[in-house]
Amino acid sequence: MHGNDMDKVGDIRQLAGMERVKNLEGREKGNELIRVRNGNGLNFDIQMDRGMDIGRCECNGVPISWISPSGFASPPFYNSEGRKWEKTFGGGLITTCGLQTVGKPSEVGGEHYGLHGSISHTPGELIEKNSYWINDTYIQKMKGRMIEVLDIGEVFELERTVYTSSNSNEIEIYDQVTNISYKSQYHAMMYHVNLGYPLLSESTKMRLPDSDMESINGNMAEERVDQFPPPKESASPTVILHHLKGPNEKTILVSNFITTLEKKLHLKMEWDTETMPKLTQWKHPGRGKYVMGLEPGNVSTKGRDVLIREGEMPALDPHESVSYSIKIKMEWEG
Repeated sequence: MHGNDMDKVGDIRQLAGMERVKNLEGREKGNELIRVRNGNGLNFDIQMDRGMDIGRCECNGVPISWISPSGFASPPFYNSEGRKWEKTFGGGLITTCGLQTVGKPSEVGGEHYGLHGSISHTPGELIEKNSYWINDTYIQKMKGRMIEVLDIGEVFELERTVYTSSNSNEIEIYDQVTNISYKSQYHAMMYHVNLGYPLLSESTKMRLPDSDMESINGNMAEERVDQFPPPKESASPTVILHHLKGPNEKTILVSNFITTLEKKLHLKMEWDTETMPKLTQWKHPGRGKYVMGLEPGNVSTKGRDVLIREGEMPALDPHESVSYSIKIKMEWEG
């Protein structure tokens, strides 16, 4: 889509746009989202009631994101106890983990911290929804904020801006997390990027950053980190922590041949390794699961208690902010 196409349509919404949508049925009932079309084949949902995460995503009709059996359950279904986060984990292209913990459940100072934190189940407030032309490119921008409260004295704000444009099948996210309380707080943040079939299959090829690898869960010795196996009847997840060897190791490329279109699809993912120096890779080839998570973060998934004990848990001083960003781009070959 280009600016000179506008004399061929009655309204730009014929080609691209953003719509506010509310789910009316099932576990997703009540959830509000913004359905985005960039005018170049990229369609995705921003889950306003789920931390402004990116839910369903497709490029030229091909699904990119993995969707869990739970779907995007509305926030009242969320339970922060232990691993019950998994009961409402919808998958989607990006699920945000944090802001006080990521990874394994833990207990610190008598306070229980469940798996991956609560920010992905926190409703957002839309601050800006805007679209505009820059030369021949149509830009769409969505900005909002979420407030996460442990108690009245421990409060984080996440301000998120999402961009997409008509000249590239790319989603850009820029986040700023601020400690808006009056005492220092430990802070963790991770982007849980979830890829599924048909981008993910036994013919998928991956190029990962140069890293030293550490096994967190499963048998890393049996895994090829740059490939994915066919579905298995009895499979368990593998979790691998990649210790990136430098700030320039910040690009992942995932590629597969899409038989329905007879083209190769490349997904390129980049993030700011200055503030997110860790990369966790989660692989589950089980039948009916079949998902891979690529998860850049400021910490590993070992759990808040372990990270504090090992001196690896960052903190934000009162009113201090930290910024994160991630870009995911789809390109076709052939």
